[in-house]
Amino acid sequence: MKCICVASAFVLLSGSALAPLPAQTLGGCGMFPANNIWNTPIDTLPVSSYSAAYISSIGGSTGLHPDFGSGTWDGEPIGIPYGLVAGSQPKVAVTFDYADESDPGPYPIPANPPIEGGSGSTGDRHVLLVDTSNCILYELYAAYPQPDGTWQAGSGAIFDLKGNQLRPQGWTSADAAGLPILPGLVRYDEVLAGEINHAIRFTVQATQKAYLWPARHYASSNTSTSVPPMGARFRLKSAFNVSGFPPEVQVVLNAMKKYGIIVADNGSNWFVSGVPDERWNNDNLATLHNIPGSNFEAVDESGLMVDANSAQAKAPTGYAVLSVSLTHSGDFAQGQAGASYSVVVSNASGAGPTSGTVTVTETAPAGLTPISMAGSGWNCSGASCTRSDALTAGSSYSPIAVTVNVAPDAPTPVLNQVTVTGGVWATGAGDLTTITSASGSCTYAVAPTQFMAKPDGDNLTATVQTGSGCAWAVLDLPSWITVSGGAQGSGPSTVTLVVAANSRALRIAYVSIAGVAVEVDQFGPPIIVDSIAVVGAASYTARVAPGSLAAAFGNFHLPAPTPPVSFPIPTNLGGLSLQFGGAGLAPLFYADSRQANAQVPWELAGQSQTTVTSSFNGQASTPQTVLLTTYAPGIFTVNGAGSGQGAILDINYQLISATNPTTAGAYVQIYCTGLGPVSNQPATGAASPVNPLASTPNWPRVTIGGISATVQFSGLTPGDVGLYQVNAQVPAGAPQGNAVPLAISIGGATSNTVTIAVQ
Repeated sequence: MKCICVASAFVLLSGSALAPLPAQTLGGCGMFPANNIWNTPIDTLPVSSYSAAYISSIGGSTGLHPDFGSGTWDGEPIGIPYGLVAGSQPKVAVTFDYADESDPGPYPIPANPPIEGGSGSTGDRHVLLVDTSNCILYELYAAYPQPDGTWQAGSGAIFDLKGNQLRPQGWTSADAAGLPILPGLVRYDEVLAGEINHAIRFTVQATQKAYLWPARHYASSNTSTSVPPMGARFRLKSAFNVSGFPPEVQVVLNAMKKYGIIVADNGSNWFVSGVPDERWNNDNLATLHNIPGSNFEAVDESGLMVDANSAQAKAPTGYAVLSVSLTHSGDFAQGQAGASYSVVVSNASGAGPTSGTVTVTETAPAGLTPISMAGSGWNCSGASCTRSDALTAGSSYSPIAVTVNVAPDAPTPVLNQVTVTGGVWATGAGDLTTITSASGSCTYAVAPTQFMAKPDGDNLTATVQTGSGCAWAVLDLPSWITVSGGAQGSGPSTVTLVVAANSRALRIAYVSIAGVAVEVDQFGPPIIVDSIAVVGAASYTARVAPGSLAAAFGNFHLPAPTPPVSFPIPTNLGGLSLQFGGAGLAPLFYADSRQANAQVPWELAGQSQTTVTSSFNGQASTPQTVLLTTYAPGIFTVNGAGSGQGAILDINYQLISATNPTTAGAYVQIYCTGLGPVSNQPATGAASPVNPLASTPNWPRVTIGGISATVQFSGLTPGDVGLYQVNAQVPAGAPQGNAVPLAISIGGATSNTVTIAVQ
């Protein structure tokens, strides 16, 4: 019987709380500014008068084709890969077939760069590289390495990801339309983040001898206006119902509705571009074939263009267009306390109202320390303020007062900055502030300038050396350091820093004393794993089953939650690893200072107990005993606490809840762990197989409201690690309500009881 497969994003349910999702940037670089045409919604633009003709030429009955996925097709990876390089990456010379339309370079190509189709490919052989130090995108078409270390390519283009500059009129790029490729690719990390915030690249077979902004180049002799030009933009019609598609496909389809798809090259009709990734479920992606082109429409983008040579776009009708101002009065003085700025957020005339949260963030330069932010109607904390009441067109919110202290040695001038989000784009403002010198000629020295504080707390004394009457202040104190006595003074003196006890990882602060940076380092206590170290990640019971997901509690020295960023699941997160007995290192799904979520190695099958040892950057804990059992069923819950609403989906992959209840006779998908041995068992840390499925030899017993349910499937969720799913039919006569109890039993062991909404 075919398994109803869950989206791979459910692997993140393996902890007591959902792990943070990856940001939609690459190596810290955004894919062009927020107001770039790639990142601009087009869901409110009018339909192009050529729409019907364009759709007919591409194929109204032809389905979408995902030109990306996992694994290989004809021996080649599926999709267009990319690589990240540092600014120090040596650059090599590239010669071009179309040198008159290519950026000469050189290009920072590493020894083994990712090449579309693989190193042996004879296809388009795109090479896409991001210099993450400078946020520069390098793209090559038909790229081949040469024996002397140089490269030969058909064409090449270099883009500054921080700006909106287009290529010269008539120039190609590594794509026929003269556009960058990477910003238009579907990436799996974006799917995990839950939203794709840009347009998507696609190809059509016949294009016009013309191009539309922002495209710069055509590649056809066809002058018919019935076929689309390069750069033509389409969108999925708003009425198209995406709810029946797998969750990861829904993310792609919603992006097609809001940001659309752009004709970027000649190729097969309706071929949608993305990045190859082993996390893709190709069966789920194949559901795109069921969407014929008649569900799309071409849009008229003429109202978006700001400058023919810039990719900056105007906001579509109905969206808020926010601006922010930052002002102050008079000059500030070195050592001044309580200096003030005023921040005002406005919405453009003719724009739509804001909807949702508007956030203002202060970014102070060196020499200024923010003390407070406050304004009528604003909720302020730290260096940011928020509010969610609608701001209509042509209106402004009440001002925000930003109070800062000026360092005794603050330079002049300083550039203070604020940003605002909540409109169609993020935007910001700066204020160049003059800082006048303190009276007299004062120099300052502090000794020592580096301290190592004790883990259980410490008092650290620094000596301030300066002339009589010269004022100084202690600034930039973190929450875990205070000053004994006054934080300001004048003349030679001593300053005592009181450091709180540290129960976590190494922490470092740079405190400004009289304008001198003083480093304070403090380790936490020795790394430990608690005596009740390892429990089931879903139910939090003490015994765990090999192959299942578990949570280990201890003191792990990690300063912030650390999720994995790629598959296969790593065995080291942020320097932390877990060793179960004599098995290999455990795959880690999540780790923070107190908890690490891991897969219990399959190799421990048949043992009744083992030990677990944690290591952090070479420092190992004392081994602790772990109780093992063949079966330790646990059902994941929405709140991550092992109780309440279960992580249970309907056949449309929608979470069953009070607003989406199930009914008697319907099939549900229950996500759990610890169901024991399976057929076709994958290796520890490896994704569960699709064909054949990894099934439990015996079906478990599922009860809903105390009544046994018919089980359709039980086994590992394909494409995930350590995650089981049980597909069952809600029994006739099951009680109705928003919190009907549900439990699973297998091998004499019973899971935690969760709830399910039954109508």
